[in-house]
Order: sequence, then structure tokens, then C-alpha cells
Amino acid sequence: MRGPILCLAGMLHASTGLFAAEPVESLPIPLTPWIEQLGDKDFRKREAAARFLEQQGNRGLKELTGARQHPDPEVRRRVETLALRIERQLLVAPTRLNLRFQQAKIADVVAAISQESGFVVRNGGDNRKLITINLDHVTYWEAIDRICEQAGLMFSDQGDGTIVLYPNDSDTPFVQYVGPLRIQAVNLNLNRIANLSGMPRRNRGSMNIQETLIFSFQINAEPKSPILSMGQPIVVEALDNRGQDMRLTAPNGQFFSNYPQQMYRNFSQSSALNLRRGDLPATHMHLLRAKVPMMLLGKQIPEIVIENITKQKNAKFTGRTAEVEVIEVSTPNPGAGNPVQCTLMIRQIGKNANQDGSWTSSVPQRLELTDAQGRKYQSQGISNYLDGNGASLKAVFQFSPSDGAIGAPAKLTLNEWIPEPFEAKLEFRNIPLP
Repeated sequence: MRGPILCLAGMLHASTGLFAAEPVESLPIPLTPWIEQLGDKDFRKREAAARFLEQQGNRGLKELTGARQHPDPEVRRRVETLALRIERQLLVAPTRLNLRFQQAKIADVVAAISQESGFVVRNGGDNRKLITINLDHVTYWEAIDRICEQAGLMFSDQGDGTIVLYPNDSDTPFVQYVGPLRIQAVNLNLNRIANLSGMPRRNRGSMNIQETLIFSFQINAEPKSPILSMGQPIVVEALDNRGQDMRLTAPNGQFFSNYPQQMYRNFSQSSALNLRRGDLPATHMHLLRAKVPMMLLGKQIPEIVIENITKQKNAKFTGRTAEVEVIEVSTPNPGAGNPVQCTLMIRQIGKNANQDGSWTSSVPQRLELTDAQGRKYQSQGISNYLDGNGASLKAVFQFSPSDGAIGAPAKLTLNEWIPEPFEAKLEFRNIPLP
């Protein structure tokens, strides 16, 4: 018996060595005990639990969402505070990807980006071209730029968070990545005007020359973090290669600034800031630092949900900030693939009614029409404006069937937007001056 036992011991030793050589992925730590610890009497234990749950990111948020109905009111309060904190962190953090391909087709690399990020990226390039990509923990926009650089492509924003890659051999060297944003320098525009009238009589030989220098840039946002509004950029520091200050100041010495007002969902937005040239000739803008105040779409909450929408003629539905009256729902020329038209009267209610003149402009983006299986129709906006003002809108909203099979319209939802303030800090160096 000793021989077989030794043999078995040797096999066990060998197998143990084999498993030790290959790392085994450990099971995730259960989060329920940590959520319970949020109600502990010891302040240090509560803080430790909050820190640990916050570090779990999206996984922690899912667990916290399920704990919002916890029987302990103190736990519920801390769960809500912690969930909001994690939601904001996920909103302003960049999506990161790992891509490793050797001599792969562009379509395969693009498909991997879509799968890992959860965003829609479409390939319009030459799929016969092979590329090699080795990227670890890079942001979504860095990955897109690297692929475009290697494959001779450019991306185009489709207005709904979808981007399409297409052949284009141009270069965009002045790009930076800030959280979920990609900020690209577009151009520097120098304009000089010599006034030939209205000159002073006492000094007719002097020429009144006015000069403006405008730096234009474009911001692209990840689909998870669309831009709702963007204020005027504030120049923090601007120096040319001779050390001259290129900032403009208002008469009172304060730098021009304002803050975002209008709310409209965008995934790409352009802006510009005013600069000035120094007295001595310069060839480059050595440094530009600026900050851009903006509002991101932090959360979208169903506010009014109307079931059996085709049977709700003349019915009214009231939510927290709005009221929807269904006047008529029709499908012209009934048949597969035909659009659906919803004639609605939508009013803003509550304490903020009539205070936001741009409120109605966002309504078409906040309406969703789905079939009984939850498949979405594509919003085509307003096909016929009937009446309205800053706090009410009566119009015909048109929805078309999206790609693939879709059933009859079943549910109409008006979403409420929860904006999240964000400040993008941009920095560019060594930009050629015109």
C-alpha cells in the first residue's frame, strides 16, 4: 500500500504545483456585509464600509441600488448618499479599454471596441487593411484616435452617440482627453480691420487698426456622458513663445465668463475663446490653459409613463415637473415600417415653470416610444408645431421604426433630466500662431 500512497502523494504535489503556477481568479467579495456595516454604531466602521463600497464602482452601485429599501433608515440615507457619489464618479470618469490585436481586420477591432465599451462604433473603412493594436487601460477616445491613426481613418459623430469611422488621411495633432471628453484644437483665426472712417481730425495720419485672435476647439463626449449645455470658456493662462500674456480682460479687470443655461443633449459641441497678440512678434502660443463650465446629463428618470398609448386619446397625465395631454396617436397609411405620429400638449408645472425658456426645446429628446417588448422607436422630432411658449408645447411628434423588427406602439415615456455640473480643464502647448 505504501507505493500507491507515495504515488498519490506525488500526484498531489505535482497538481498543487501546477495550480500554484497559474493564478486563479478569486471570487468577488460579497458586498452585503459592507452595506450592513453602514449602520454600525462605530463611526470608523461606517466610514470604512463607505470607502470600500465606493471603490467597487459600478458593482458597488448595483448593490447599493438594491439596498435603497433597507429597513434601517440610517442605512437607507447613507446608501442614497453613497450611490449618488458613485454615479457622479462613473459619469465623469473615462471608459477604459484593453485592446490586443495582431494583423487584424479593422472591422474586428471596431467590434471589440463596441463590445467592451458598450458604445456603438461603425466601421466605414477598408476592411482589407490589417492593423496591429496593443493598448492597455486606455480611454475610449484614445483607442478611437489610435485606430484612426494606424488605419488612415477619421471618425464622424452621428448625433446620437454613434460614431462612424471613414477613410481620411488627415491628422489632428492637438488633442487632449479630459474625463469622458475628447477636446480637439480646430484653428486659430486672426482678423485685422483698418477703420477708414470716424478717425480723429487732429491726428489724421494715425490708422485705427482692430485685431481679434480666436481659438476654436471641439469637444466630443462619450455616449454615457452627453453634454446638456456649455458656458463660455474662461482663459486661465495664455503665453506666447516670448512670454507675453495673450489673455483678454474686461474693463473692470475681470476675465470674461458666463455659465451654461440652455439644456439640449449633444455628443459633440464646438466653442471658441478670444485672445490677443503681444506687442512683440511671436511664432507660437507656448501655453494655453482654460476651463469650460458645462452641464452633463447625470441621470435620465422616467417621469411620466403612458401605457396603451394608442388608447389614451384626450387623457392627461401629470408628473413631478410636467403634464402630458394625449390629443391623438396615429399611424398614417398603416403598414409595416410606417412612422407613428403623436399629437401632444406638454406643459411645464411646478415652481420652475415659466423660468426656463429653453425647456420646450429639449422635449423631443426626452420623449421615448416603445413597443410591448420595450424596443424603441426612433424619434424624428417635431413634424408639425401647433402652439406653445417657453413653458408649454403643442405639436405633432414623429417616431419611425428602428432597424429590425418592432411591434405596434405601446408605451410613451417623458423622461426627466438630472444635470450634473462639470468643469473641463483644457491645456494646449506649442500651437503655431497665424
